[in-house]
Amino acid sequence: GQLVCELDSSALKDQLTNQVIATKGAEAAYQNARLTREVAEIAVIEYVEGIYRQDFQTAKGEIALADSDKTRAEDRLEWSNRMFQKGYVSKAQQIADDLALKKAIFTFEQAQSKLKVLEDYTKKKTIKELGSGVEKARSDELAKEQTWSLEKSKQAKLEKQIANCKLFAPGDGLVVYANDPNRFGGSSQPQIEEGATVRERQKIFSLPDISKMRVNTKVHESKIDRLSTGLRARIRVDAFADQVLTGSVESVAPLPDPSNFFSSDIKVYTTLVTIEHGHPGLRPGMTAQVEVLVTELPDVLSVPVQAVLEYQGQDHVAVQTDAGHDWRVVRLGTCNDKLVEVRSGLKAGEVVALHPIALMSEDEKRRAFGSGASSGKEASRKDWGASKGGIAKAVGASGTPGDGSPAGQDAAKGGAGGKAGGKAKSKAKGKAGAGRMMDPATLEKLKAASPDEQRYILLDRGIPADRVDRILERINSGGGFGGGAPGGGPPGGGFGGGPGGPQP
Repeated sequence: GQLVCELDSSALKDQLTNQVIATKGAEAAYQNARLTREVAEIAVIEYVEGIYRQDFQTAKGEIALADSDKTRAEDRLEWSNRMFQKGYVSKAQQIADDLALKKAIFTFEQAQSKLKVLEDYTKKKTIKELGSGVEKARSDELAKEQTWSLEKSKQAKLEKQIANCKLFAPGDGLVVYANDPNRFGGSSQPQIEEGATVRERQKIFSLPDISKMRVNTKVHESKIDRLSTGLRARIRVDAFADQVLTGSVESVAPLPDPSNFFSSDIKVYTTLVTIEHGHPGLRPGMTAQVEVLVTELPDVLSVPVQAVLEYQGQDHVAVQTDAGHDWRVVRLGTCNDKLVEVRSGLKAGEVVALHPIALMSEDEKRRAFGSGASSGKEASRKDWGASKGGIAKAVGASGTPGDGSPAGQDAAKGGAGGKAGGKAKSKAKGKAGAGRMMDPATLEKLKAASPDEQRYILLDRGIPADRVDRILERINSGGGFGGGAPGGGPPGGGFGGGPGGPQP
């Protein structure tokens, strides 16, 4: 394949040069040890089949000669004795022949002893000495061979490492460097670049299969218990937002993502959603929104989530009457970012206020929420059509059950009587209404952060993208904000997490 990346191998090449020298030296030492062992083995054969036999034959010959000399000396002495008795040989001659016999006998016995020592001792000792030399030479040879093998493996490893410094593409495709765009502070500065230092086993790049992509999305801990693998999902990619892709949940992380400075109090779980059928325009790193269907609720009564106000431990709605309005206690069910199911307390067709807190007097607010619950300006809004109020009818969801729930930065787009959506926020957040404020610590963090960091924090809290701009505008202008969610499709069981992007 094509060369994609090359790592600096100069240090490895210097090591390889020294290693080649060491390998050559180890090879020479091994060859020398092998020759020494072969010489030692030949020495054993030489002694057993050559030197010993030669010494044995020499000893046998010396015995035979000594025996012949002894026999001749015996005959000479016997003749001398007879001649001495007859007076033909002198006494001195007789004594000399006797000494010659004794000398011949000594020589004969010495030759026999030499042969015995050769067979019983010299042969055994020499064979053991030569055999010991062979074993020593063989051990030295094995040690040198192992040393040579070790040096060769070191050299091969260095050569492989140098070769691995060149990274080739295994096939055709799009090269994606393994950079993390969501590092501290949301910085998109690349981690992989020319001159960067990499560690062992660090991922440098990938060649994704564009036809098989998946979305890496984040799900808030309050909703993670409702997710499971295999759930159907609907995906919208910002690059072609008018097209809806289908998919399914592939995996849900067992542990939350590590916290960073800007989201230390937020627990989100990485959820991978496989995209079915793909799209030719998909690229890694794109932004996508995911809606996951977790349940369907056909034929239910629902109202916009901002129409519900919680106080004194109960959920209330302001129902329009001929005399003005009537506070009604309701029992809620499943909700999403848009609508919340009403199980009791309302009837289909009744009109409720979209901003009920604006209908409360200061005394009512103090009784409901305590002192300082709202400004007098908010309390003065008694009309039903104010910009932050308005009216809405309680409707029954009689349409076809829906197939999605908001996740990431996008919310469900269904109408009041259309498809059943999903729960995008926990119940507590869905019922917050316009009167509930963020905790002071989060507000201070938002005010101290940059606009990009503020957006990141809000999106990580599961707030839809269409509300983020309004919230940021109010914070940066010195105001607070409420927790009500915008209206939309009917309630359902789907929900999702923060912004994600397709990945291989």
